[in-house]
Amino acid sequence: MLPKETLELIQKTAVGAAGVTVVEIPGDSRNVLLSGPDGYAKHELPPSDRNHTVASLDALIAAAKRYGQAGTLWHGTNSVVLLVDDGDRRDRVTLPLQQSEHFARIGALGRPLDQRAIIRLLRVDLSGAVSPDLVTQFRKLDFKRRNDGSSVVNHGKESLGRAVEAEVMGVSELPERIFAAIQVYRTPGVEWSQQIALILDVNPTTEEFFLCPEPDALHRAVAEVQARIGESLVKAVGQEGGPSVFYGQP
Repeated sequence: MLPKETLELIQKTAVGAAGVTVVEIPGDSRNVLLSGPDGYAKHELPPSDRNHTVASLDALIAAAKRYGQAGTLWHGTNSVVLLVDDGDRRDRVTLPLQQSEHFARIGALGRPLDQRAIIRLLRVDLSGAVSPDLVTQFRKLDFKRRNDGSSVVNHGKESLGRAVEAEVMGVSELPERIFAAIQVYRTPGVEWSQQIALILDVNPTTEEFFLCPEPDALHRAVAEVQARIGESLVKAVGQEGGPSVFYGQP
């Protein structure tokens, strides 16, 4: 089966010739038959637009060296793209940038966590990204609560008082910020780690924890990795007449 775009191109070309139709050749994706008043004529199809996908930064650099002397390189949040010919801008090679599980997990933080949940987060979800000593510190926490109620009833006067005290033994050992070494991407060639600060807050009354990245911390981490991607591309192929490198989308 021929690509839809190829058939449309051939059909548009044949419109000017009265009575000419396009006939596919079974098992032959490189040629078609043009049927007209004078019989059949074999027609060679032009190659389809280049639309490769590579799986590593090294592979994209190799493609740029092979195809992209007249092209441009674009790197952005989700992909790195080589436009083989910047004047034509149809042939391209794409490297998808896959977000790491660690980065996705801290990006989803924001809901209160109980003691069991935050231990699991640090021990399992962020394994290797934070200090193992943090898990021990959270295991040692001991929530204590005391409720004292008292009431006074006099003629024409009534009052009700209640005191609630809550504390967490061991909370003084916890840091206000937790630093995590996080890979933004897991795509081969760009697995650089960035240190991201997470703000920690404890609510002893509800026995819950709130953990979230500092404002703009994730944005800064992405920007720093993108800068390194750009530097790597310029160093590898963006010199001595090679393709120009841009931060953005083509």
